Amino acid sequence: MRTGKPIVGKVEKTTRPDGSHHYVSTTKLPRKNQDGNIIGIMGITRDITQRSQVEEEKLKITKQAVTALFEAFEMRDKYTAIHALGVATIAEAITKKLGWPENEIIDIYMAGELHDIGKIAVPMEILSKPRKLNKLEYAIIQEHPQKCYC
Repeated sequence: MRTGKPIVGKVEKTTRPDGSHHYVSTTKLPRKNQDGNIIGIMGITRDITQRSQVEEEKLKITKQAVTALFEAFEMRDKYTAIHALGVATIAEAITKKLGWPENEIIDIYMAGELHDIGKIAVPMEILSKPRKLNKLEYAIIQEHPQKCYC
């Protein structure tokens, strides 16, 4: 608070006297006198443990759904699945390096895993063709991003 800048909605994990953990959202505003000197702090702290637990459960379910989709995708096309894991890993590393929040890093990773899921709609003969694709085959490949867009 020495900076005089307010803290708004900061989420913190705290420990209760019994050793259990809970989450709180804290807002702290410096109180200044007529000369602009900080003379105190006004703060509001809300226990958001229950909300955090619901969010953690939703994330767990989402991760399970993404994993199931990815595994189905991997069974169909191992090569593209390996590529998708590479994309997810690189995207995760970049977002970590940029200092993004953990929840956004998780979102980016999952998006990387599923970014080519539309290729499920592309015939395997085209995906695994060892030679150059003809114009029609290439057009079918180009449609894969729209196939699973919602």
